[in-house]
Amino acid sequence: MKKFAILLLSILLGIFIIGCDQKKEVPENLDGPWDRRPAILVDGELYLSTGEILLVELDTDAAKTVTKVVQSSNLPTKEGEINFPMPEAKYVKVMEDSAYVAVLVGQKWEKFVREFDPLRSEDGKAPDEATMHLTADQQMAVDHCIEFIRKSSFGAKDRIDTKRIEIKEAGNAAYESVYGEDGIVDEKEVDPTDWVITIGETSDHDYAVFVCDSITFEVIGYIPIE
Repeated sequence: MKKFAILLLSILLGIFIIGCDQKKEVPENLDGPWDRRPAILVDGELYLSTGEILLVELDTDAAKTVTKVVQSSNLPTKEGEINFPMPEAKYVKVMEDSAYVAVLVGQKWEKFVREFDPLRSEDGKAPDEATMHLTADQQMAVDHCIEFIRKSSFGAKDRIDTKRIEIKEAGNAAYESVYGEDGIVDEKEVDPTDWVITIGETSDHDYAVFVCDSITFEVIGYIPIE
């Protein structure tokens, strides 16, 4: 996909740097469709690539080596697994305000952030039972959606409860009715890993649905409420 083109080039460069003498098993068809966002499983949680190169220095002595490479069409399910072709890659978990994982891609550290499960909060409760947890990246996307609402001509915009948030991945569904500032958006602009963000109470028409880019966090467009 176009959004991962730069990352893919970096990863392929890393493969040449590592060389052909790989010690871990790598799936044969890694040249297939790049249909999943690069991911790694650390401490039982899935972290997804942001494409951001970190400029900070990290302790390489504390870094671990990935345990296995799974197909790029899948997501890692076991500790230390990744779904991109760098079987000797190093990674380290960074504990700051919002924990993230840094993966050494080639000679540069790339930031991976925790996947968000829209159906569960950190204490395992459903959204109606607890305050939904958002990563910093998701909050940025939500903020862009709220700003879109503020500037829009939506009839219900003053009644939309901006504290009620639901997020899910776009997946492989067809998005033929997404509207941007210049009219309908080409459905090819929506990647499976982009976010569909619903803001407001969905039991009536006082809500809005947006599609946001999961890399830039910008609003791709909104889906009209029928």
